Amino acid sequence: MSKIEYLASSGIGHFVLVDGGTVERENIGQSGFACDDIGRLKGDVAADRVRRINPEVQVQTFACRDNELEDLNAVLRNADLIIDGTDSLSAAMRLSRAAFQLGIDALHIRTEGDNRQYVIAGTLRNAPGLGCVRCLLKSACDRHGAGHQSPPFFNSHRIVPETLNVKAAWVALGLLHYRAGSTLSIASIGEHFAQLPCWIGLNGIHGASGEIFPIRAYREPLPSGWRCPVCGTSACAKPPVQRSEHPNQERDRQ
Repeated sequence: MSKIEYLASSGIGHFVLVDGGTVERENIGQSGFACDDIGRLKGDVAADRVRRINPEVQVQTFACRDNELEDLNAVLRNADLIIDGTDSLSAAMRLSRAAFQLGIDALHIRTEGDNRQYVIAGTLRNAPGLGCVRCLLKSACDRHGAGHQSPPFFNSHRIVPETLNVKAAWVALGLLHYRAGSTLSIASIGEHFAQLPCWIGLNGIHGASGEIFPIRAYREPLPSGWRCPVCGTSACAKPPVQRSEHPNQERDRQ
């Protein structure tokens, strides 16, 4: 299943999909694409899949890239959460800037090092000093701007795309529940992410309850005098409070 299918299965009822790509043979086995989908627009395939889950879901599709939209902010203005699943740091920075300007949470979901590890970074509203994708992943963004491929964070096993979709959906749902003041246990994942909005990790889901860990929070040291051109986070900004345990461990002890 794709991230959007997991979210639709969890009750999310309104999606705006921006993707100008078509399904190709190398996409088979990723994000739920099948051989019958080859040649179709990815956004149309995703829309059909969520409508099969919930016929009443509202889906708006744009068959283009984010930088081809006449007004990206107008398209995203009413969103509760932006999910960036692109493979482009340029797109990630554009979406991060839009999220910051609109005051909307955004998740940037990436794989690094030939899909050997994943990164889930956040551009969070009302969170001064926590940063955005531009400063949370400063070295990678700098190298990308200079025309170099971003180095992997660390060596690990090859990630299974399905696993990343599950992890991303859990973080997205956790953040939505946390922002809504939900008392469900999944909201604790959103609370944890809101304090440490950049997670990296390995392949694998652990435990019968479907924990998305082990992963670890990551915060890149910023050079002295540097200020992020997107969100304004500076080198002297107070780092987020480190929590010694992830929320699933706290919940399981209760």
